[in-house]
Amino acid sequence: MMAESFLANGASSRTAGDRYQIVVNVDADVLADNSEGTCELDGGPSICPETARRLSCDASIVEMTEDEDTQPRQLAKRTRTIPPSIRRAVHLRDQGCRFPGCGSRIYVDVHHIKHWAHGGTHEMNNIVELCWHHHRLVHEGGWGIKPDDNGSFEAIKPDGTVINEHARDNHISHGRAIEQINKANGMGIESETCIPNWYGDPLNLNDIISGLWYVDHPPELN
Repeated sequence: MMAESFLANGASSRTAGDRYQIVVNVDADVLADNSEGTCELDGGPSICPETARRLSCDASIVEMTEDEDTQPRQLAKRTRTIPPSIRRAVHLRDQGCRFPGCGSRIYVDVHHIKHWAHGGTHEMNNIVELCWHHHRLVHEGGWGIKPDDNGSFEAIKPDGTVINEHARDNHISHGRAIEQINKANGMGIESETCIPNWYGDPLNLNDIISGLWYVDHPPELN
């Protein structure tokens, strides 16, 4: 964040255009289906195709064709993967990360649910705002995200478990919901519940470990 902030806004003497960009060189086949080929930072190390797909979800793209000797033959005009009008519309709809339970409004990318390299479109039902953390989780972390029938979004864990966007809201729909949930689980939370029975004496790590061990391994009574 410090590097991006400086490169985008700092040092007024730096007038070179696009000084904040990171360039990734990736073959179209690699981006589409993990084929053998180039997938690397410009002048830097190789990266995995899924990282390239995450970075290209919300980026500028320049298509280059090569001749039979792999020499550049033609460069297309740089274009944005997300048209500005669509970006404004999806931001107006999402107002931040739509990953269930998040809602972060800063450091947000626009994510293609079906990546454009796999034939996905830039239509509203195929794109969603995700914060940097959850965008990485969806690509490199094996998670998924998809719209449901109610205009919300569902997150899918790698094991297939579905987390609904409204699951969190169902538990905090009114001020006394947490109290009711605790009471249903047999937990009476009162004003002195969090006061520890500790007199300020030094903690003994050996006693703590021994106590925890005996909790898990109670002695057998004859």
